[in-house]
Amino acid sequence: MNFAFLNDMTHALMSYISGAKTRVGLGGGMSNIFLNNPIAVDYTKVIQWCEKNLFIVHACGLKINSDELELWYDSEDIRIAKNILGDFAPNRLKIAFGLGANHIERRYPVKKYLVALKKIINKGAAIVILGGPSEMDDAKFLEDNLPKKFVLNVVKLNLGWRIDSAIISQTDMYLGNDTGTQHVSATLKKPVIVLSRDSKDHERTMQYYCEHIRFAPYHTESIVLMPEHSLGDCAQNLQATCWAGKSHCIAQITPEEIIAAFDEMLKFVKI
Repeated sequence: MNFAFLNDMTHALMSYISGAKTRVGLGGGMSNIFLNNPIAVDYTKVIQWCEKNLFIVHACGLKINSDELELWYDSEDIRIAKNILGDFAPNRLKIAFGLGANHIERRYPVKKYLVALKKIINKGAAIVILGGPSEMDDAKFLEDNLPKKFVLNVVKLNLGWRIDSAIISQTDMYLGNDTGTQHVSATLKKPVIVLSRDSKDHERTMQYYCEHIRFAPYHTESIVLMPEHSLGDCAQNLQATCWAGKSHCIAQITPEEIIAAFDEMLKFVKI
């Protein structure tokens, strides 16, 4: 049996080429040519991406024992993570801060983050900066402009996702852009504050196209911050998801909104 979880021709064709006798996937359009068991998904009821995939599995009559996400790292990864953290801010709430994102429209301006992070540190938190090679400069900017003893920049160590995940396991909350570290944090049941490039104008469009719904933090306490309205061409095209080629709609979120979300999520922190 083969599952094609994305409803496009490429994945349906890959399912067909696999040679599987039973080829299950989202039905619709030309993809039905290659699937012998197309499944229709009711997007008004199945919204988050994980739920959609589980719906397909359930529709095949298979039993789902757990709908929890899983993450794999080992004791050596934890040892390395603890060694990196050392005695960093031992009496403070530690925030895993996700600085990057693979689409520039998902990246909140680093100078606005700086304003919010300074005030969050003043409230008793410490910041662990996470990201990839493309975030080196922004991470250094924050490292240079935040109180040294309350900020730890691990971006420059280029640790890889397993060690980063192990580091997140040792923190208390996630704050940052809509990127992989958000989902790692959600899997580890950390409270999540994520900034979305989607605007609240999603009510005027087909909701399942909106990232903040499809890729929302899964099975954890969370706040998704969004701008009130789309801007410019995003608004004219009746989109809720920003595709401006720059940090655009997301930049409307204010540092004060981030700080308020932090205050709200403190009640879910387990330390």
